[in-house]
Amino acid sequence: MTLTDLFKFLFFSSVVIWLIPPFKQYKGKYFWYFVLLAVEDPLSFAMRIFVLEDLITLYYLIICFLLLMAVFSKEQIIKYKFVWMEAFIILISPILYNVFKYVIIYKGNFLQIILLHQLNMNGVLSYFSIISLHLGIFLVFLKEFIVKYVSEKKFSLFLLFLFVYELTVVLKLFNILVGYADATAFFIITSIAQIIFGLFFSIHREDKIGLTV
Repeated sequence: MTLTDLFKFLFFSSVVIWLIPPFKQYKGKYFWYFVLLAVEDPLSFAMRIFVLEDLITLYYLIICFLLLMAVFSKEQIIKYKFVWMEAFIILISPILYNVFKYVIIYKGNFLQIILLHQLNMNGVLSYFSIISLHLGIFLVFLKEFIVKYVSEKKFSLFLLFLFVYELTVVLKLFNILVGYADATAFFIITSIAQIIFGLFFSIHREDKIGLTV
């Protein structure tokens, strides 16, 4: 098996495995979080097939923002809806600025302009934005884990796996940004780890697993 074949195998294995957790987590606290994780890679793959590469950055920013929202309760989202709206506008404003500037200059069909224009922000800025969103999710899970342990004396394996999973995502993205480790080896290791996480979440629910101490 060549390295390319291995990458393809890991990618498609991950895609298939992560389609399962939403069914297991149905009506659970983080159901929509797992739904978004399940569709994230298939949709990005489809966008590349249909030559929508220029929209990938915008797509990942929106997905990551929705993932962050998904780990909060409905009541929290409604209570701070204006904060969420402002944060979303700030997040995508650099991209929107480029789009509207292009529309003003060329005065053509809006859809065609979006597809033709390079929508990617500065590479560093876009990666920092995506990493920051995943870091925010990691901190939410870590906080939930600590609160549950302190208040209920319960060691939640589910929450432990959640924040460790998000940590692997952050490290993977950060390595792409700064290259602190061998990219190939690091990609393979983190991909295998994320497949294992997917299998865990396909079997266990938050309300069914925990170690009481």
